Amino acid sequence: MSIETFISLSTINELNNIINNRKKRIISEIWDKYLRQDGISIDELYSRYLNYNKVKIKVKKQKNDKTLISNYNPDKCMAKLWDNKTKQYYQCSRNPKDEDVSYCMTHIIKRNYGSINILTL
Repeated sequence: MSIETFISLSTINELNNIINNRKKRIISEIWDKYLRQDGISIDELYSRYLNYNKVKIKVKKQKNDKTLISNYNPDKCMAKLWDNKTKQYYQCSRNPKDEDVSYCMTHIIKRNYGSINILTL
């Protein structure tokens, strides 16, 4: 059984900083008690045992869809549909449910191909 969680990048980096600060304190105590008189520098121990690299996670960005709809009508449903024959998107031809809602009854709940972005006209 696996459990999937989402942790922000800043939280991961903060946890790494906490761990590295704790390691630094432990290393400095060991160096102070046992290694100071042996001539080993504390900076050498820090570089050997501490990892200051920040975690880098590749974030997938959503595509900015700039598909043009040829017959755009602001009075019709704003759902985007796909025509497999012409291989183009088109606007749903149904009327919206209400004045406040931009979608017909079918596309209020489910829009498989997304919505028409008004800025891409």
